Amino acid sequence: MRRQLSLNDSGFIFVIGVVVTSLLQTILVYALQNVGTFAGMSIGTWVAYPIGSVGFFLTAFLYTKIRKCDFLYIARVKTKPRAISFILIPVIAVACVVAFYPLTAMFIRFLTVIGYKGGVSAPTEFTPGIFILAIVIMAVVPAFGEEFFMRGTVYNGIATRGSWFGVTMTALLFMLMHGNPYQTLFQFFFGVVLVLVFIISDSIWPSIILHFLNNFISILVTAYIPQIDAINFGALWPLYDILISIGGTIVLVFLLYFFYRLSHSGKDAGNDKFKIVTDDFTITAYAENEKKSNPIKDAFIFFGSLFTKNGWKKLNLKLFDLSKVEYVGKRPFMQEISFWIALIVVSLEWVLTLILGIVQ
Repeated sequence: MRRQLSLNDSGFIFVIGVVVTSLLQTILVYALQNVGTFAGMSIGTWVAYPIGSVGFFLTAFLYTKIRKCDFLYIARVKTKPRAISFILIPVIAVACVVAFYPLTAMFIRFLTVIGYKGGVSAPTEFTPGIFILAIVIMAVVPAFGEEFFMRGTVYNGIATRGSWFGVTMTALLFMLMHGNPYQTLFQFFFGVVLVLVFIISDSIWPSIILHFLNNFISILVTAYIPQIDAINFGALWPLYDILISIGGTIVLVFLLYFFYRLSHSGKDAGNDKFKIVTDDFTITAYAENEKKSNPIKDAFIFFGSLFTKNGWKKLNLKLFDLSKVEYVGKRPFMQEISFWIALIVVSLEWVLTLILGIVQ
């Protein structure tokens, strides 16, 4: 069975997944529009959430099976990340909110200025039972469906053009497929983090947990801490938003570095290295101890390297090595056409949503 997808494969999977799920969700919303609402959200929307996520998963699974691809390997289902690395996932989730939400708030203010009217579908009335139901439908199910679809499958083919192309394009498609201008900046940057976590851990499970925690935090804030959205820094709000985002991003970079260290430290334990020493009479072999490093110092060195061209080059090579895909590079247009069609389709959908939100 094939263990790698092509860029064209990723394009086909994405287009099929988005078109099929969008049609199913639209049909359900209209079919159930007169049924009423539950907890302030239409029944159609409640049903559409899980249907969309299941559609994404089935698209990825069935396409890889039809094409005789090893779905479990491509999605990194069977690989077991080091348990200790999971302790950083909740912290990374919080750091993403701190780093990206202020930028999102700034962008929403800009959309308001140009006259865009929109929102995010979510319940407005909460009881403990409704809260748990919302967590299952709007956090658990999407985390599984979207991660197996985007990081577990679509990324594999896109990464054949290089790691940064794979990371940025997967995040861009993830952002656009949500079709909501309000979520644009957050979904893109969060999509980048999700791909990096998937690559670093060599497993789908950490990215699923991170995705779930992000959705969980969003629902928790909506249900029980709505005051956060009302925070106002007055005339200095742009400066505070920018400073908070910069600080949060710096913390996030360090967290991802330590996540890498925890995910990979000890994997080579037991593979002793030997050095041969000869003299006139004997040949002696002894284990060569690896030089111990200071993780804090190394983290600052890594952070500083991000401001150099050589540092980005090394990071690019490391990410590609961790991705475990074969480099193909740029191919003739017809061998990549489905990917570019996918990008154009969701881009046009996003633009259309923005225009309709302004003129309505």
